[in-house]
Amino acid sequence: MLKKLVFSMAIALVLPLAGCDDETKSEECTPLEEVCDGVDNDCDGVVDNGFECAQGATRACGSVVGTCEAGNETCGVTCQWSGLCEGEVVPAEEVCDAMELDENCDGSANEGCDCNEGETQECCGADPVDCTDGSFPGCPETPVETCNNIDDDCDGSVDNGIATSVDAYEPNDDCADVHSFTTALQAGEDLSITGTSYRVDGNDDVDYYLVSVTESNPGCIPLTAECLSVFFTVTDPSGGDVSFDVVSTTDASVQGICENASPMDANYYSSLDEAPVNELRVDWAGSCGLVDDMDFFIIVYTDPGVSMCSEYELTVSFPADVSCP
Repeated sequence: MLKKLVFSMAIALVLPLAGCDDETKSEECTPLEEVCDGVDNDCDGVVDNGFECAQGATRACGSVVGTCEAGNETCGVTCQWSGLCEGEVVPAEEVCDAMELDENCDGSANEGCDCNEGETQECCGADPVDCTDGSFPGCPETPVETCNNIDDDCDGSVDNGIATSVDAYEPNDDCADVHSFTTALQAGEDLSITGTSYRVDGNDDVDYYLVSVTESNPGCIPLTAECLSVFFTVTDPSGGDVSFDVVSTTDASVQGICENASPMDANYYSSLDEAPVNELRVDWAGSCGLVDDMDFFIIVYTDPGVSMCSEYELTVSFPADVSCP
């Protein structure tokens, strides 16, 4: 009886264990049906095989594109992935940032942005505008070019394209374009205009005017000399140096009278030869009993240094009674 008991105990000691894990595994393993328990039940060297994942296992998840960062997903007690990516940084709304980061993790930075945070855009005639939410707000309306020696409309040219708006007598930059006053001055009348030192090409301005005078009363005292005089004045209110010349003729329609005029001619007068330099008097002897007409080409010079669009006043005075000089 004792021998039989000892034999039974010996048999029990050598029976293999049912399943094993890495820590308890021995050379003796009895294969069992694999179940989800984190143990290699079927003794094939793989834990929880046949299921989606091994209980307690982890794997990387999420994105590493742009500002996104990967996390970890854990296999749950049912040997299925949890679907939760712990520790990941997920995509965010794209921001038009100065660092040009890819916040939505699509592989492109600042897509859809016309500008980035911190950038500014110049506005003509106004303060710069800042980039806001990926775009620049509209600039104020571009200023209209005015005659002020400034590029108001920011097109790279100063005081361009405004001749007729600043000077009603333009173009009058040469003899061919001389501005003619159609009504002749009668004795006792004055003519006063406001001219502007403006030239389309930006060079020093020269303005040409044609003024006619006619004697209203041709009568005179017999045996007395008849004298006629016209006074010219050019004044620059802004203080610029403006000079002028006068060419007299009895018939301005004669070809070449203006073009061929020379300071050496007897009918050529310069304000620079007079004092003060902005005044000029032209005298001529009339014919008793005849209407004494005279035409005058007036050439106004804007000296170098006078700012563009500076105004000047031109006055022509034809007094009725003047003593002979």
